Amino acid sequence: AKLLSEIESLLAFEKNTADFLNLSPLSSANLLDHFNSLKDKIIGNYKLIKEIGHGGMGVVYLATREDQQFNQRVAVKVVKNGLDTEEILRRFRNERQILASLRHPNIARLLDGGTTDNDLPYFVMEYIEGLPLLQYCDEHQLSTNERLDLFKKICSAVQHAHQNLVIHRDLKPNNIIVLHQGEPKLLDFGIAKFLNPELVGELNQTQTQFRVMTPEYASPEQIKGGHITTASDIYSLGVILYELLTGERPFKFEGKSLEQIFQTVTQSEPIAPSSVVSRKINDKANPQLAPRNQQSLKGDLDNMILMALRKEPSRRYKSVEQLAEDIQRYLKGLPVIARPNTLSYRAEKFVKRNLVASVVGALLILSLIGGITVSLRMANIAWKESSKAQKINKFLQKTFTEAPFEAKGQNLKFAEVLDTASSRVETELADEPEVKVQILTTLADTYARIGLAEKAEIKARAAVELSNQLYGETNTNTSSAVSILANIMLQQGKIDESEQQYEKLAKIEQQLSPKGSQLAGIALGYLAEISVRKGKLQEALVFQQKALEMNRRFFGEDSFAVAQNFIGLGRVNERLGNLDEAEKSFRHSLEINRKFLPSARLNFAESLLGLGSTLARLGKFEEAEKVLLESQSIFKDIQGANSMPLAEIQNYLLVMYYLKGDYQKVEAIGTETRKMFIDNGGKNTNGYYSTLDYLGVSMAKNGKVTEGESLVRESLEKRLKTAIPTDWRIFNTQNLLGVCLTEANKFDEAEKLFRESKEFFSKTYGESDYRTIESNKYLVSMIEKRDRLK
Repeated sequence: AKLLSEIESLLAFEKNTADFLNLSPLSSANLLDHFNSLKDKIIGNYKLIKEIGHGGMGVVYLATREDQQFNQRVAVKVVKNGLDTEEILRRFRNERQILASLRHPNIARLLDGGTTDNDLPYFVMEYIEGLPLLQYCDEHQLSTNERLDLFKKICSAVQHAHQNLVIHRDLKPNNIIVLHQGEPKLLDFGIAKFLNPELVGELNQTQTQFRVMTPEYASPEQIKGGHITTASDIYSLGVILYELLTGERPFKFEGKSLEQIFQTVTQSEPIAPSSVVSRKINDKANPQLAPRNQQSLKGDLDNMILMALRKEPSRRYKSVEQLAEDIQRYLKGLPVIARPNTLSYRAEKFVKRNLVASVVGALLILSLIGGITVSLRMANIAWKESSKAQKINKFLQKTFTEAPFEAKGQNLKFAEVLDTASSRVETELADEPEVKVQILTTLADTYARIGLAEKAEIKARAAVELSNQLYGETNTNTSSAVSILANIMLQQGKIDESEQQYEKLAKIEQQLSPKGSQLAGIALGYLAEISVRKGKLQEALVFQQKALEMNRRFFGEDSFAVAQNFIGLGRVNERLGNLDEAEKSFRHSLEINRKFLPSARLNFAESLLGLGSTLARLGKFEEAEKVLLESQSIFKDIQGANSMPLAEIQNYLLVMYYLKGDYQKVEAIGTETRKMFIDNGGKNTNGYYSTLDYLGVSMAKNGKVTEGESLVRESLEKRLKTAIPTDWRIFNTQNLLGVCLTEANKFDEAEKLFRESKEFFSKTYGESDYRTIESNKYLVSMIEKRDRLK
């Protein structure tokens, strides 16, 4: 009866839409596309030029920047009109969140996002101009080895996604575009899955319906609607590699029913790739396939591809990294995991790698045997390293992909997964210390990334201690563990110990790489930051200069690392009172970050912030205001209108307007900023204290003396309890309290505060420092007012 009622309802509706239903499917599709088209529309800052692709839920347009800030072509993906169901919108936002979490040269970058005027979500990606994977390889007539080199880069992109707890679930050649320079780009995370459900809210990721997959490339567990892990992506990569090297897929689905497809994928075994090539050559189906392709596929490549295509997820490669490593070993003529490690097999690989030596050695049997013996020993060493990597991958795979996130209908907290892994380390890896130290380091880093600093510290200390025992202090494993421990100490506010660990890290890296290293540059940068916190500004300046020199060498002049160094140099010079040098540093960082827009918008805004602050101190208020407002706009767009970062930014505006003498504007912005800090739980931060400072002194200047004085006193009380005694901000707050007291005619207390501040700034930074001069101006102004009132 229920079904009958539904059919009758549809038939009744059909009477009013007969003309539409009489259209052919193609005409209907064209009509819908016409109504859905957003061509020539403007979304955000982008004008849509033409449609360049579409899928089940979204349309992708080529677009250009419309705000004339800079010329740039981008790809804009927006939900189709009429498909804005709650599930589709959740999936779309999920894809946007996933892209935001991934940073890899072979994954299309997310640049921007927002909602259209009719509340449809959209996001902006870099525009990828190239050819689909298979078309590119065929048109450029790439050899087997060239195709494998290209495939390794694809594996690297997928592995990066897996390391960020993302499963793609729709890997296929058409989702991989190869640029004209030969670099592949992985696209379309529309049905991807986050392994950490906390990152995607309510989206039910276990629901993988047949309509949101590509059956030709889907794994058996995907077809069956089973539990999806990273092993599913490994299967899809196996299908892609099969097709890349043979020109055919493992199974043909044309004309088959859903039930037949199900049976084929879950039960049938694919033909060995070399056999497919052999058949095609014999049938002359593809004369371009040379006989050498059949020979190159036979053996290792057959086994590697078929291992990736195994029905049982646990019998495939343990990770994409392991598959890529096997390809690399194949290209170098080394033993691969996908074939049993027999004596004859390794001897065969040795002879192939050393053909001339083997022929000569054949004349001397003893030399041949000795050579094989040495080779086998070396192979065993390499195999041991490979075995360690396999064990690490297996442990992490089990931890992060087999965890029952949706067990019993409840989300398992990611921290609980890490806790389980931590307990397994002690039981399962007791006899594997080399594997254990790697896992401990990974656990420490992961705990730190999700904010569990205490647990992170325990694992990091254990990793450092074990690595010291195994390898000694001067070792890359120890260096990595020390780096993580140092960062965790800084995260917890344990400044002294963090400084000790970063000094140790710099020392280790100096011994490992006397000419410098990337990790040494990072250590020096953090030592500079710690020195600033401790008020050791000259020392901080030296560290920043050394870090800049090192990062220029390893990353290049126009790099993010160097741009950040210039920001650090600017901050140190600003605090030292070297305002001209600070301005130069901030302008240099701005110039570098501008080249990386729009991906470097936050870095760019940070440079603007430093420059605006310095310009305000130099009295260049017009440019300072323009620069700071631009920075505020970027942070508001990215972080939101009521966020802690935006509140921090607005502090700089408060200082600028105060120095300019616009106390009304300071009070208006300061009241809003104070509320933002409170709403975001930031009442115990320097930013909040600074807001109290400039809001309070401006209120006093506007005649609200008692209320203003109360706010600045609150700030000073908090600073004296939390800051080191030589923190310059304590004395800056004293000056501002003195201004409030001057407004209240409390001259004696005001004079005392001004003289204390002047003495500190004079001894610390010199008589010509702007803070010393500022303290003296306040003192003179107070004395003049007191004399007038006598």
